[in-house]
Amino acid sequence: MPATDEELRALIARMLDRKAEYETLKFDEPFERPNPGPAAEDDLRRAESLIGKPLPVDLRRFLSIRDGFDYMDGRAKILGAGEYGARWVVEAMDAMDELFTEFAAHNPLRHGAFPVMVGEDSRPMVLYEIPAGGGAGEYVEYDWVEEIDRYASLVDWLESDLAVVEVLIDRELNGTEEG
Repeated sequence: MPATDEELRALIARMLDRKAEYETLKFDEPFERPNPGPAAEDDLRRAESLIGKPLPVDLRRFLSIRDGFDYMDGRAKILGAGEYGARWVVEAMDAMDELFTEFAAHNPLRHGAFPVMVGEDSRPMVLYEIPAGGGAGEYVEYDWVEEIDRYASLVDWLESDLAVVEVLIDRELNGTEEG
């Protein structure tokens, strides 16, 4: 069952809180993540036009609550609706396309995948991929072109990321090597 708007808001609040705690422990202060507010409907439609398909329902709902998320994974960010088609995003995806072509057996960007999280010059990336035969898409996490994991929903990916942040907080507080 998909998360409600209330559950998404609560998850976003937890993400902001836990990431700020980790960053304060690790770097003495949290990264700045101004609240962009909800995406405008025109921006959502433009994003869908640029990617050539509807945004996944859960991503569209997320962006309708918070239009992007800075410093999601290092300098990589969940793109806001208005960032699809931005020059820096196009350049980052062109670079990833070249890396996939050169170093991977399969290039999802040539099969309709589009970015959900990317940075101008960072390794982590999440693409939304739809199987060739159709069906439910997945959020696929990459480190450069190495597939890290697949998630059936945006919430599954965000909760997995939150679990990693919890481990990092534990390491900072307790000096543990494993979570």
